[in-house]
Amino acid sequence: MKILVAALALGLALPAFAEDESFPISGSLSTGVSFNHGNFTDLGGVEGGAGYVRGSLSGSVGYTLPVEGLSASASFSLTKPLEENFVRASGATQPGKTEISDIGLGLGYDIATLGPVNLGSSLDLVVPLSNASRAAGLITNISPGLSASVKLPAGFSLSAGAGLSYNVNEDATQQLDCDEFRDLCDQLGGAGGLGQPNSLWGFSANGGLGWKAPLPGLSLRAGYSWGTGLSAVEFKKDEFTSEFAQTGAQLQGDSHGTSFGISYTPSPMVEVPEGEKAPAPEGAWAALGHFTLSLSMSTRQSFYSSDGSRVTVPIFDFETGTQQRTVYGISLSANL
Repeated sequence: MKILVAALALGLALPAFAEDESFPISGSLSTGVSFNHGNFTDLGGVEGGAGYVRGSLSGSVGYTLPVEGLSASASFSLTKPLEENFVRASGATQPGKTEISDIGLGLGYDIATLGPVNLGSSLDLVVPLSNASRAAGLITNISPGLSASVKLPAGFSLSAGAGLSYNVNEDATQQLDCDEFRDLCDQLGGAGGLGQPNSLWGFSANGGLGWKAPLPGLSLRAGYSWGTGLSAVEFKKDEFTSEFAQTGAQLQGDSHGTSFGISYTPSPMVEVPEGEKAPAPEGAWAALGHFTLSLSMSTRQSFYSSDGSRVTVPIFDFETGTQQRTVYGISLSANL
């Protein structure tokens, strides 16, 4: 609640900056809740046994650099399970702990504008702060990418992108220290996940369709993404090493997914002649215009079915009996 009050105060205090297009710094603060469809299905006679509910707080800041078309950004998030976690090792439950994400650092560059088409590029780096990244021995992740977007008639827009991802790891194989990451080891039944391959290379492609509805401030979006990659595993070779021990790079299974969303930013109903820019909102509308309410639904799963006989349809999780791969979300953002 204190965070939302602070965000409202900033929204009331900063409309002047929003009107100044030369102001180089922007930012956003968002809080929300996400939950999967497993909350509504049965798992072994337990209603919602495959479900989860998580709260989140995320923030980002952007800076327009003195070079035309070049910008920098940084982002982070905090998540906390809103229900108790089951610990397989002890058979008991315990309150979920707040987890911090990796910090994302990025550079973006507007390559060119060709009529209605905008071409851009990006370079992202990761500062590994999350338990998962630190347990895997991640040093950083380097991700260059290219993107394109085009505005269409009637408020529609199309976007597409592709990118590479490379993990710089301390070891080819995950070396989880159970003294440092006791919670993760407990969740894995004490095994510590030793011997799990670390991800090396990744490649992804995505596309999206957006629509700005006739109602000011209302927009809808739909997207599809696909990804694959390489992982590596390497064990010590000695007289005890099995002839079947894995080593070297391995192709990861392809995955794909969809996302759908609707968002609303309060805006006054103003008739604007075609070809003219709407006037900047004033008073209460200027403050409310810093806030956006969003609803979302997403599903991500393997590209092929479990028996490898067909391509899955990721509009909804039709592959598992619990539909736990379909996730819903609601969030409130303050844009500064």
